[in-house]
Amino acid sequence: LYENPFPLDENYFIVSYNGSILVRNYEGTDQTTLIKPEDSMGFYNPQPVRATKRPPVLPSLVDPSAAVNDTIPLATIYLQDIYQGLEPYIERGEIKAIRVVEEIAKPVKIHPDLRAFGFQFPVVSSGATYAPKRIWGEATVGEDGSAAFVVPAERPVYFMALDKHGRALQRMRSFTHFMPGETQSCIGCHEDQANRSMAPLHDIMPSAFRNPPESLRTPEWGMEGFSYKRIVQPVFDRNCITCHNSRNPQGNVDLSGDMTDFFNVSYETLVRKDTPAENPFKGNAHQSHFNNPYTSWISTYNDSEANILEIKPRTWGSPASLLGELIISGHPDKHGVPRISLDESEERRVFAWIDLNVPYYGTSDTNYPQKRGCRQIWPSDFETVFQEVASRRCISCHEDGIQSKWYLRIEKPELNNFMLAPLARSAGGTELCGKIVFESTKDPDYVTLMSVFNPGLKLLENMPRLDSYGEPVVIQRKSVEK
Repeated sequence: LYENPFPLDENYFIVSYNGSILVRNYEGTDQTTLIKPEDSMGFYNPQPVRATKRPPVLPSLVDPSAAVNDTIPLATIYLQDIYQGLEPYIERGEIKAIRVVEEIAKPVKIHPDLRAFGFQFPVVSSGATYAPKRIWGEATVGEDGSAAFVVPAERPVYFMALDKHGRALQRMRSFTHFMPGETQSCIGCHEDQANRSMAPLHDIMPSAFRNPPESLRTPEWGMEGFSYKRIVQPVFDRNCITCHNSRNPQGNVDLSGDMTDFFNVSYETLVRKDTPAENPFKGNAHQSHFNNPYTSWISTYNDSEANILEIKPRTWGSPASLLGELIISGHPDKHGVPRISLDESEERRVFAWIDLNVPYYGTSDTNYPQKRGCRQIWPSDFETVFQEVASRRCISCHEDGIQSKWYLRIEKPELNNFMLAPLARSAGGTELCGKIVFESTKDPDYVTLMSVFNPGLKLLENMPRLDSYGEPVVIQRKSVEK
């Protein structure tokens, strides 16, 4: 309710509060009301009318003609010692590179009633990052902690300190920006904000300053928006789905890439698992607890703001995630023998995704601006049809209702657990119900359940959901006709 504070001196400021104008001290212990709303009209922009000394005009440090690469304007950063602000939690020599990340704009305008996962519209993640991300690249950090590198200008960017595996030991929790040709320097990560006039740390010139600024090393997956489907899912397809698939998911972990109502199956498992939803069958994504066992991500839900104080290195991201530990260790069996061996490129893809705060979509563009979160594909008659079939075929064993996943499989709907479990093994099911409910896929109720997915499948065939930036999702499965 407080708006537009304006300083009066070193002790007091004026501010609008719910339409009243107040004078307050900075400690919040002294307050006087100057004026209250009149005739239902409030006052919101208080400013003192007084003579004010013209502030000095600082000379510009920007050279618009300098440091331009093709059509991308650049700026230059000189970092004296990245360990300033990270010690003693990070030992010298641990940080090998600094990553530059851009927060991509969200130009799509939709009605906030369509928001999901907190206040995301369009949806980018499962309540984590609300902005798509682009990794511009990495620069080398010297043994003395110094770095000199170019960054894209006129874009909101932030930085990550990476170890030898490409894991972010610390990330910047806000962003900054630079003008074309601008040169900026910083003391460390982070320098003392209470003393912005900190002097250079050493008499000896940092090693990185002795050479021309380094160009960023572009990631091997390119510089398009970071799409989970395009960049991360192929890693699981190559290394994991032999054991962690839809039909026999070891440890109840399914890492297949089939599309769900908002995301895909592996993303649901690694990000949303054990994150309660009000009603999974309604696709309601409002969540109040964040207990996923595999990835450590920062919630952007309202009432999660206390996490801004949790800034100790390794608190978030890949260093704090079980998935990261499994990848580094090779996911050993009970005898200690590694079961997987990802190459460096594959490891860095997964670590980068977690450290970007688990984005799924690499863009805010959407083909579905009128759907929930601008993304959700949910059969309108699913719940009605499902409950009608379940009341006749399943109630004898499921008196308290059927426990399903927290998501709905839209692509390959026959692999939803409520379709596999009652189906005979001879017909491709799992019989996890303990008895055969559907003898074959020609059972009328089985066909009825499958048919509710036809409109969504046809919609996706004609107008893909933008799971992969620049790569439309191809639905290979044919619709089941009733």
